[in-house]
Amino acid sequence: DSSSPKKSAATMGKKARVGIIGSGPIGLCLAFRLSEEFDVTVWEAKAEIAGNVASWGWVKLFSAMKLNLPSSIPLEVGDPEAYLTGSEFRERVLLPLAELCVARGARIETSAKVAKVGRGSLLKSEGIAAVGDDRRATTEFRVLVEGDVERYECCDVVVDCSGTYGNGASCGAGGVPAPGERAAVARGLVSHVIPTRFDTYKRVAVVGSGYSAITTLDRLAREPSVESVVWITRAASEPYTVIQHDPLPQRATLARLGNQLAADKPTGKIRHLGAASVAAFRPGDEALEIDVAVADALHTFTVDHLYSHCGFKPDPALYSELHMHACYASDGPIKLAATLLAGAANADCLAQAAPGPATLENPEPNFFILGMKSYGRNSSFLMRVGYEQIDLLADKLISAPPPRGPN
Repeated sequence: DSSSPKKSAATMGKKARVGIIGSGPIGLCLAFRLSEEFDVTVWEAKAEIAGNVASWGWVKLFSAMKLNLPSSIPLEVGDPEAYLTGSEFRERVLLPLAELCVARGARIETSAKVAKVGRGSLLKSEGIAAVGDDRRATTEFRVLVEGDVERYECCDVVVDCSGTYGNGASCGAGGVPAPGERAAVARGLVSHVIPTRFDTYKRVAVVGSGYSAITTLDRLAREPSVESVVWITRAASEPYTVIQHDPLPQRATLARLGNQLAADKPTGKIRHLGAASVAAFRPGDEALEIDVAVADALHTFTVDHLYSHCGFKPDPALYSELHMHACYASDGPIKLAATLLAGAANADCLAQAAPGPATLENPEPNFFILGMKSYGRNSSFLMRVGYEQIDLLADKLISAPPPRGPN
C-alpha cells in the first residue's frame, strides 16, 4: 500500500535510519561518513548520480582538487593542484565515491525526488517544543518520495543536501517577476542554469553579474553562430570585484573578463546595459521581446532566448510541514544565517569556516540542511565549508545517535 510507510531490507536493521536528499558532493561525502554507523539512503531527483554536476559538466571549477575533496575520503584523484571540469570531477571523484558508499552499505536511489517531509502523523501546529510538547523529538520522519510509484519512507534523521542549483531568482526589479516573465519561463524562452550548448540561438540576452553570467558570456562571445548578446546588470559599470592576489585564479580571470566586456564599446557582439532591469517580457512562439529599463529610458530587444543568472535561492517546499526558522534576508536556516550575516564584511569565501555544530540545528529535531542550501541566497558557499559541516554533523550523530523508530 503506497499510503503506508515502506518497510524494506535497508530499514529492518537495528541502526537508526538517515535519509539524505541529493547525491552531489556533500550528500555523497555525508553518506560515506555515516554509512557504517547508520542505515543510510540517498535520494537523487535526477536520473543519474550527481545530476546537477552532470548538467554543468563543461565548466571548470574555481578551486583546485585539494579544496574539493576531504582527506578522509580514500580516493586517488591525481594532482591536488588540478582544476577539473564538472564532468571530470563527477567521473573521477563522485562516481567512485558513490561506489564506496554502496560498498559500505548505503542505498543510492536515482530518479527519486523527495516531494515532502513530515513528522509521522503530526500536523505542523502540533508537537511545538517551545510550549513543552516534545513529541517531534520521538516521532520518526515520513518522507514522500516520487519515482515510478509514489511511496513513503521512514527515517530517524533527514539531511537536505539538495542545493539550490536550478531554482533561479526572478530577473524583474526587486526580485519580483517582471510582467510576462513567468509565461516566458513556461514556454522555455528563459532558463536559469548555465547552458550545455551555445550554438542553439543567434540572438541572446543575459541578465546578472555573478560568475554564472560571465561563464555564459565568455562562451557566447566565442561562439561563431551567436550574432548578438544583450547583457543586463544592476551594476552601472565594472560588475565584478577583482580580489587582489586572488588565490582562485579562475575566478580572477572571469572577473577581469566581465569588467572588460562591460567597458567595451557596444560595437561588437556583446552590448552591456548597466544600471538596468528587465521591465517586461512578451513571449512569442519562437522568440521573446523584452523591455529593459535604463535610467529614464526604455529599450526594446527581440531575442531567441534569455539566460537569467540572478542567483539561486532555496526551495523550502519539501520541508514546509516541519518546524523551520528561516532568515529574513537569505532564506537560509536562521542560526547559520545569523553567523554568516555577522561575518558579511569578509567577502572572500576562502576565509570562511563552518562555525560550529549548534549552527546546523533547526527547531525540527534531527532535520539538517547542509551544503549550498544551508547558505540560502548567500553565494559565498565553498565545498570545503560543506565538508566541515559534514564532520560536525557526523561527529554529533555518531556520539549521540537518535533512537530508531518503530516502522
